[in-house]
Amino acid sequence: MKPVSPWPDAVSERDDAFHEHGGTPGWREELTFDFADPAAELGLIVRLTFDPGRHQADAVINVAFADGGFATVLARAKVERHATTTVDRIALSCAGPARSWRLACKDTALVLPARGPNAERRGVGVPIEMDVVFDAWVDPVGGLRRTKNVDAIGFVQVTSEGRFEQVGRASGSLRIGEHGSTIDAGGSRMRRWGPNLGADAFLRVVFGPALSLVLRAPTLDDPATGWLARGHDVVPVTAVLETTRDGSSVRWLSIAATDPGGERIEVEGAVLAAHPLRDGAARTRQALIRWRRNDRQAWGFGDWPVAG
Repeated sequence: MKPVSPWPDAVSERDDAFHEHGGTPGWREELTFDFADPAAELGLIVRLTFDPGRHQADAVINVAFADGGFATVLARAKVERHATTTVDRIALSCAGPARSWRLACKDTALVLPARGPNAERRGVGVPIEMDVVFDAWVDPVGGLRRTKNVDAIGFVQVTSEGRFEQVGRASGSLRIGEHGSTIDAGGSRMRRWGPNLGADAFLRVVFGPALSLVLRAPTLDDPATGWLARGHDVVPVTAVLETTRDGSSVRWLSIAATDPGGERIEVEGAVLAAHPLRDGAARTRQALIRWRRNDRQAWGFGDWPVAG
């Protein structure tokens, strides 16, 4: 059984390419990869955004370290005609639609050390080299809505909006300054496109090919929906989220997810590091989380909107 989608049409491999926007105001397309490696004690998010209305493509790499440190690379380029998956020195290349992508960068990263008590963080520019391949374990999970428009002279234009996600394995290498890491970690990817994408709360818990959980909710205080993957089998789930906070900062999370058969999956997570960011006009917090279920452990990402 495939998860129930708010979009009526199924996605296919062809949707792992850029879509027609039809000049729709506020339309964007985003391609996001995230993975976290306990052995390297870090996690990465790589995101590319194409905004045809502004003829602009943006790319960012955010690296969160378990000690609270943070590194980032930002790139921007004007795109006059066609969308691109290469923005300056950040390159995303598809090796197989809905199957495999390569993420590469050779640039300078701004590195912020862990924030100490009453200490001001000052960034330092250091070289960064990344070469990572993401291989999906499951078919795309999601859907889309297609719209057909016919003008006065009979010209037909089909546009769409939608979203899909996958879990998989990220493997390769990362070097920041003098510190190099071999990456071999579970992770996820999301592709979404359409007008006014907004910022929702996302939680990704990837223990491996045998068990992965992806959830989405308006905020962390709302019930969540999503999907559970066991091997190639994917089922929809609903979930209750609970958090423990220190002021406005989330320190601990628990997930109680239930599949259509009534089976309950419980997961707990400790926030190792969290950083405030912007997603368009929205303010979000991106967190590196250590998840546990019984005697199993996995590191992963969560991100959620914050007020103000």
